[in-house]
Amino acid sequence: MFVAPGRETFFAFPSEILGNKYTLTVFLPTQIAPISQHYPVVYFVGLDRSDREAFQRFAQQHKVFLVGLSIPEEDFLALAEKLAQFVEQELIPYIDTNYATVAYPSGRVLAAMGEKATKAVLPLANKEYFGALSLQSPGKAINKMGETLPKRVFIMGSQEELAAASAILESAGAVYGSQYAFEYAPFETDWLKGLNLTYLFASPEEVKVKKLNLKTGVKSLSVQAGKSLSLQVYATLANGLKTVLVPSFVRTSPPYLDWQPSLGMLRVRSGAEPGSIKLTVHVDNVENTTEILLKKQ
Repeated sequence: MFVAPGRETFFAFPSEILGNKYTLTVFLPTQIAPISQHYPVVYFVGLDRSDREAFQRFAQQHKVFLVGLSIPEEDFLALAEKLAQFVEQELIPYIDTNYATVAYPSGRVLAAMGEKATKAVLPLANKEYFGALSLQSPGKAINKMGETLPKRVFIMGSQEELAAASAILESAGAVYGSQYAFEYAPFETDWLKGLNLTYLFASPEEVKVKKLNLKTGVKSLSVQAGKSLSLQVYATLANGLKTVLVPSFVRTSPPYLDWQPSLGMLRVRSGAEPGSIKLTVHVDNVENTTEILLKKQ
């Protein structure tokens, strides 16, 4: 075990389930121990130990424990269900026993970055140990997300990833804002950008959708069938946080455009006629509308 101000590192954390081969780092919410009050915990897998200084600053800034397990990507598939068993049976009990944590689900966030890590942690997300789930660039693993999920889900990803997640969450009856929210992943992403604790630990009232903003790539489009334009929808929550909404349905009036959520595009239908088209998005009790013009060819 290596102890430094603000963090404790176990280079071969003892585990009967995983074996004594992975490094566990606990980043503390304060520079020194012992810690006099209880703090929430973020559990994440796949930590790159070169990020430790940034994680240490983040933990102290946001007053949380960050518990990171350094697992190479190539090991995720081999671990299969063992990782979930390890976190459930060994890791959480150890952390709650030895650190001043908020030791109930609403005080725990489960986080993963990348397709392999997402696939590895989703079996845990479907249990009741975590109050919130944070996924970053989950890839096709998002399609494995079940209907039983934590009370709060935050996903940072591409248009295609967010569209797939939106369809799954909407079908499960989840409400955007109070139960889940999205952000586009930047070209070069890192762990900390996906850990939106302002959202994940907020109360339901603080993250209700208050405003929608619809942005189209252009304001006019040829009426020719197959022509398309981009549409992005941004949702401002009650606490002022701005997020990305990828609706499964966009109402167009007249119905001359088809919405393709995985592409973020509206495509002109065959038989469409020139004129003004209203585009409307509705979520919870909030609605917003914008207009585009279909022009003659």
